[in-house]
Amino acid sequence: MDEALRDLERKARAGDDPRDREALRAAYRRAGLLPDSTNVRLSSLNRRILADSIVADHDCDDQCCEIAAALENGFVEVAAYLLINAIEAEAVDELLEDGRIDIFGTNMMGERFAWPRDWDSWVEWHHENAISCPGCGAFNYPNRWHTPEVCGNCQKSLVEARLL
Repeated sequence: MDEALRDLERKARAGDDPRDREALRAAYRRAGLLPDSTNVRLSSLNRRILADSIVADHDCDDQCCEIAAALENGFVEVAAYLLINAIEAEAVDELLEDGRIDIFGTNMMGERFAWPRDWDSWVEWHHENAISCPGCGAFNYPNRWHTPEVCGNCQKSLVEARLL
């Protein structure tokens, strides 16, 4: 792997800017380093175990919580990734540290990516469904039963934001 990719990987792992991860993923695509193994899904049992651990660490139903939105909409690996990068998550950390569950894909050289396998699908879902508050900019997420009409953060109406 060339030095430019290694630099991008270091930057993506060290920072919080999702654009760094997107730039790295694009570079991997251009270099042909995105193998089929990145599409390997967790078994349904491991997905359930991981989901239960996420809830144990962060039982949340806030409409502005991207962790809750990711988990509720089937992006279990993304929810775990967001959680471990936001707070101390003992139950999830234990699963990931002992190797029982791996939420990250690898490239053809066996090197781990800096994001979970289902990240691209999450980003697509987020762009299609998240409602940005015109007042405070917080993202509000619909669930199966309810599409928010007011921001869960500042209580400003989201009706105009949904029309845009």
